[in-house]
Amino acid sequence: MISTTVMIPRQQARRALCVMVMSIPYLLCGCTKSPPAAGPVPAPAQPVPAPAQPAPAAPKTVDVEELVRTVITKQFGVPAGKIAMDRPLSDPPLSADELDMVELVMELEDRLNITIPDEALEKRSKATKAADVVRITPADLVKIVRKAQTRPGKAR
Repeated sequence: MISTTVMIPRQQARRALCVMVMSIPYLLCGCTKSPPAAGPVPAPAQPVPAPAQPAPAAPKTVDVEELVRTVITKQFGVPAGKIAMDRPLSDPPLSADELDMVELVMELEDRLNITIPDEALEKRSKATKAADVVRITPADLVKIVRKAQTRPGKAR
């Protein structure tokens, strides 16, 4: 036996249930007459179309440079005015290390719902393995984020 589920509005379901409950005594006694009507008889159940999905909102335009400044300010506790966009993150006042960089990138990915490829960071970082110094600048980060936003399949 094939079973199908039919979605009906709540009010119609209640009416149908009332009619069925009122029919039980008549069915048990073997009566052939139909039970008295309890109001309008509900129409046969029709599939109810799924509620229309709201149109996706236009993506908010995010000022990437401002977001990078905000995230750096939050992570390092440095006022936005002291962040030089052309100085490496490893230079004072930020003095970022590799772990700071990973946390910074993860925060940007989470806020923008994007994935920043490691290769893009490595290409711009100019870091040497011996010194283990992060040479990426906030301006480099802005470029990397913008590129990740325009990449097909950018969302996680």
